[in-house]
Amino acid sequence: MQRISEQFNYLDQQVEKLATLIRSSNNFTALTGHHIRSDASKDPAKSIMGLKGLHESKLLKTVITTNFDNQHRKSGIPDNHLIELHGNMCTSKCTKCGKIIDNASLANQSSQITSCDTAGCEGVYKSTFKQMAETID
Repeated sequence: MQRISEQFNYLDQQVEKLATLIRSSNNFTALTGHHIRSDASKDPAKSIMGLKGLHESKLLKTVITTNFDNQHRKSGIPDNHLIELHGNMCTSKCTKCGKIIDNASLANQSSQITSCDTAGCEGVYKSTFKQMAETID
């Protein structure tokens, strides 16, 4: 039992060190991947909601993720503080003005190519999701 207690004490010390580093940082950024959703008993996962809480507390500046499942956006992390390296399977972006829309809004379109609805823009919407062989922007 003493060994388990020592392990918990060590873990508590490491968590406190991490918390101190985060609080003293001016530009704390989180890099996440598919393991962030290993606790996905709720939608979105508790770990992602933890990141949102850190962002709302002004401790976390940016989230960089390899996830493309829309969970970070659904949590409420703002687009301008979220970098989705592989894009997002639920969004499309205008090739000219950069406006991002939810793909659900394109579902009723009869054409495969959808023109941007921003006044004066002549761009088209393209999925932000990157296939394995595509270059990451």
